Amino acid sequence: KFVSQVKNTRFVAGMPVPRLVSPGVTKKISVGKTTFRWRVRAGKEPLLPAWQLKTFDSQGTAADVSLSPLKERWVLQVFRGHTTDTARIVFQKDSLITLDPDKYLNKQTLAYDTAKFRKDFEKVLTTVVDLPTAGTYYWRVAWARNPDQQGQGHKFTNGELYHSSKLREVVVEQTGLDDACVAACDAPQITDRTATGGLKAKDKLKIGLFELVVTSVKAEPNNAFSGEGYIPVTFLKSWPIKVKFEKIKKNKAGQIFEGKVTVVKDKDFLPQGQVVQAGSAIGLSPDLAKALGNFLNQGGRLVNSGVRKNQPIGLPLGIDNKIEGNTIVVAILDMKFTPQRATLTAVVNLDIPALSPYRANLLSLGIKDFCFGPKGTGSRGTALLPRDIVIDVDDPKQVPKEDERTQIVIKGSLNASDPQQRTEVVWDCKGFRHVNLAIEVRFSRKAIVPDGPQGKPGSGRVTATAFLKGARG
Repeated sequence: KFVSQVKNTRFVAGMPVPRLVSPGVTKKISVGKTTFRWRVRAGKEPLLPAWQLKTFDSQGTAADVSLSPLKERWVLQVFRGHTTDTARIVFQKDSLITLDPDKYLNKQTLAYDTAKFRKDFEKVLTTVVDLPTAGTYYWRVAWARNPDQQGQGHKFTNGELYHSSKLREVVVEQTGLDDACVAACDAPQITDRTATGGLKAKDKLKIGLFELVVTSVKAEPNNAFSGEGYIPVTFLKSWPIKVKFEKIKKNKAGQIFEGKVTVVKDKDFLPQGQVVQAGSAIGLSPDLAKALGNFLNQGGRLVNSGVRKNQPIGLPLGIDNKIEGNTIVVAILDMKFTPQRATLTAVVNLDIPALSPYRANLLSLGIKDFCFGPKGTGSRGTALLPRDIVIDVDDPKQVPKEDERTQIVIKGSLNASDPQQRTEVVWDCKGFRHVNLAIEVRFSRKAIVPDGPQGKPGSGRVTATAFLKGARG
């Protein structure tokens, strides 16, 4: 008896849109050479059909459908300005990638090993970009319509590319990587991937550039191990950060090359629905930001003013600094440790007393997936306000028309083309470094109107902008 099954699957024609990894939207880098990273795709569309495809003619005769080998050329471009004009390209590199789907087909079951294909397909690609001049740049990765066309001496136009990523901003500074806080955050590639047995409490392993001290362990099949431990982080005064590990594998040098290492959170302040995301910028709701501040202060979790913990401690932790009598805390909410690198998620909560009458005095600015090493961060971190915060000076119930209300706008990063015109906090391994508060006042049309043609009232509203800055001494 012949049983047919039909599955509806959405496929993408050609290569999917690449997903840019680093530098992130909040990353500032130093002039010179920097490694840019991206993944082949941004979405989760199926890459292969689950089963080998067949065609049937009117007589019921079946024929196998052969999938053509993948042959595509990626193109990375860096522009001076928010444009894709080839005249503004300052760096371009391209390379060919190939992959044969037939190698993943089980001839007996006629099923594709989609998991292995996905793993081989979705690896992180890298290239070194040299940007010798300070300034604001934008980069993207796309696919060449003609994979046989090389970019040597040729700048790819929009018409010659397809499925491009969005342009991402990267700010290049003349100085910054000479800062004592800056540390390497990428580990050398592990070449020995032969798993060895034998692991006990107090043993020390390497996870990327970090040392993991085992406190408890359980043996798993195939020389794998699960258990608990801690990782001392130097720029957090070597406080031991509590971690759990699951089915890790190590080589004879003690390097972890497989498995999962997860930081323990004593309380999670990034629940679903409380995070506003705009690339790598994050922000907590006012209630959650206040709860986080109380948790750090009452739990002895401030690194600079607190007593060093001898016992492993979970997150969050805070790096606190006194600025003109006010304490500013960089809160570390999450850390991720892999054999390749370590990243963190952090927020800074700013209390602005002048906005207290409007119940909008607590601003939360953050950064996610920011790389760091044992002694510091990969560069200075820039915590951004994701989106504009609009504060009504007049009561909306009494003044229902928006253009008749005076409003204060704290400018976020989502629509800011100029890094100087957004609200940001810059921090390093010592904590707070400087703050830039971008404010726009939108005046009520009942109070003042812009000039229009021939001396008549114009459309829109009169606005004024101000930029307030403060820095660590």
